[in-house]
Amino acid sequence: MRMIRLASAFALAAVFSTPAAAQIVVGGEPMQMPPPGGRQMKTGTGLIKGRILAAETGNPVRRAQVRLSGQDVFPKSATTDNEGRFEFKDLPAGAFTINASKSGFVAVNYGQKRPFEPGKPIDLVEGQSVDNADITMPKGSVISGRILDEFGEPVADTIVNAMRSTWSNGKRRLQSTGRTATTNDLGQYRIYGLPPGDYYVSATLRGTQEMVVSEMAATMAVRTTSAIGGGAPEGPSSGYAPTYFPGTPNGNEAQKLVLALGQEAQNTDFGLFPVRLVRVRGSVVTSEGRPAEGVMVSAAPRTANDSNPLFGASSSARTDANGNFTLTGVAPGDYTLNARTSQIFTSSSDGNSMSFTMIRSSGPGGGGESSQESGSVPLTVSGDDMSNVIIVTTKGASATGRVVYDGGSKPTTNSIRISAAATDDTGPMTLVS
Repeated sequence: MRMIRLASAFALAAVFSTPAAAQIVVGGEPMQMPPPGGRQMKTGTGLIKGRILAAETGNPVRRAQVRLSGQDVFPKSATTDNEGRFEFKDLPAGAFTINASKSGFVAVNYGQKRPFEPGKPIDLVEGQSVDNADITMPKGSVISGRILDEFGEPVADTIVNAMRSTWSNGKRRLQSTGRTATTNDLGQYRIYGLPPGDYYVSATLRGTQEMVVSEMAATMAVRTTSAIGGGAPEGPSSGYAPTYFPGTPNGNEAQKLVLALGQEAQNTDFGLFPVRLVRVRGSVVTSEGRPAEGVMVSAAPRTANDSNPLFGASSSARTDANGNFTLTGVAPGDYTLNARTSQIFTSSSDGNSMSFTMIRSSGPGGGGESSQESGSVPLTVSGDDMSNVIIVTTKGASATGRVVYDGGSKPTTNSIRISAAATDDTGPMTLVS
């Protein structure tokens, strides 16, 4: 049994994994390709068909994507025709869920009456034909505006994100809806297809994200040497903090936008917040008092509003042979410095299951499963460079257990993935499959 190594308090979750079947859709008719790996799923003589209609006009929604899923069948998809019709054939008895989506509309589940609530499954008996599985799709709400710099000039290539306020572990957090836009050369953005509700808008200059991606790429390319940790490249001396509408770096001061169904919040303009970027130097020491070589150190925002790891992520680096690290381009704010051995997951699939391989760098204590350590410290960054920041790592705990099936019968599944999520939102998260 694989163990899950914990860096702090975690919540465990089991996710069932089933393969998806490839499909070709021709003229609105789904064509099911042979299941991968020779796996056989149930078929039958059942039929579900219906229409996708626009809520405002009742007109057919053409070329909408309709997806069907059920426990005993591979996921199926279809594209609506000129009359908004779709059809799924050869279904066995069982419960099925149907979802419809199209650009500019709010994605809707069959039987769904309000945004963000689950839909209603269709219970099908053997040989039954359901002819009126109609779904009404409302037009999505829109947020549009411009992103400017401190001089009132447009800023291109800025990632603008629509966020919603949620509660997690007793804290209010801003969670991305998954709807984003990138500003053009005029600084303009437009986020569409939003369900009605309350939203907050954040903007992050693309370069902030590229620093994160570059670090990930470097980690995957080679097992870095000690030169990377101590010889960090010069970072920019000024930049922009992740900024919330109407122009504040503090998520607690973000202004809420209330959108009705199909409403557009135009002229949601705001400026990026200029800041002096600083350099943070320090070292990582193991629980045995030795320098921790090759450990990844990163700064994660510590406010109750930053839940997207790419928004507000400032810099990351590896420690050198003496355990030293240098973070560049760090914006002022409250952070948690996390130190941990790099972990990269690679995957392969034979059609029936997916296997994962974890690649570890040489961690504290010289490597090996039992020597993995991690640590974190709170850090408040103002406008001055910082030095002598010490992170002391500790050996994590381990958790083992069993997954018990409700009712005693094992469901049809190829694999189960166990994940550990930090419940205090302060420490790094380790996933083991």
